[in-house]
Amino acid sequence: MKNTLPLLFTAIATLPTFLPLNAGTVQVPAPVVVESEKSTARFIDPALLGFGAPGFSIATTGSGTMDYDESSRKSGSLDLFDVRVRAPLNGIKLGESAFGGVSLNYQYTYFDATRLLGLKQQTLHSADLQFFLARFPTTNQGWMGILLVNPGISSDFRNLSGDSFSLTAVAVVGYQFSDRLTLAVSGAYNHSIGEDVVVPGVGVIWRPTDTITLQLLPPLVSIGWTPLPEWTFSVTTYPGGGAWNVDRQGTAKNVDAINLELWRAGLGVERRFGDHWRVTAVAGANLGGKIELRDSSQRVLADRDLKPSAFGLLGLAWDF
Repeated sequence: MKNTLPLLFTAIATLPTFLPLNAGTVQVPAPVVVESEKSTARFIDPALLGFGAPGFSIATTGSGTMDYDESSRKSGSLDLFDVRVRAPLNGIKLGESAFGGVSLNYQYTYFDATRLLGLKQQTLHSADLQFFLARFPTTNQGWMGILLVNPGISSDFRNLSGDSFSLTAVAVVGYQFSDRLTLAVSGAYNHSIGEDVVVPGVGVIWRPTDTITLQLLPPLVSIGWTPLPEWTFSVTTYPGGGAWNVDRQGTAKNVDAINLELWRAGLGVERRFGDHWRVTAVAGANLGGKIELRDSSQRVLADRDLKPSAFGLLGLAWDF
């Protein structure tokens, strides 16, 4: 099975990173922001995934032990912990309504699966540079477009190879109908652990009231309530996991790649402090998990379905 969930998320979640409901949040060091004077609603950034205003962020997620499902006919479990860092590096304005720039994304993952081909504890790393060009309307109505190219590596860093390299390219075209509704379509290409995947996507961002925001961006779905400018409460689902090339000397039976798929669904709260700082916490459940171990020919050597478990996220962000 191809690990398409992170790709789908990359294809769709880029929309709110750059796309305002009210003509102008963009990822440059001095972003232009035009907000409705009556509205306190903002983009929902439930897990510090980069929605809304650009900035630096760090988020850590701990998961309860995920036992193998009985259908796998094998006992065992997976322990998982990760830390994510996002850092815009540079941005430039290109005329009245176009922008470009580059940012750095990094994730550290601790992975410990028992009774799975003798697989040992793994420390896994994913890092990529995101180059982008974007154009937005200068009023509350108009066309927008985004082009992103993300070269990166996903590995245990013990033995880098060609399969450690990843590349994602995303193109987005959308229309902002008003300060409350934006629709968009996207196409994405991903190369990871020797596989090539092409995925289309659609997105809807709707604010039915001044304090409620619906971000229907499959596979991400979020509903947020902002009763006060400093507080946002949300219900959200988003994909987790990843795909990493690993050194077979540190595994068993010639394992060259680890593929992990799962969903996270939870309740979140965000508290803002002043104009720049915000703290985020999310509590919920890991759902639909699956592990695959592959060899260098992408042959599946072992796979296990995972039972649900609890997770908790805590993060800190500084917005420009």
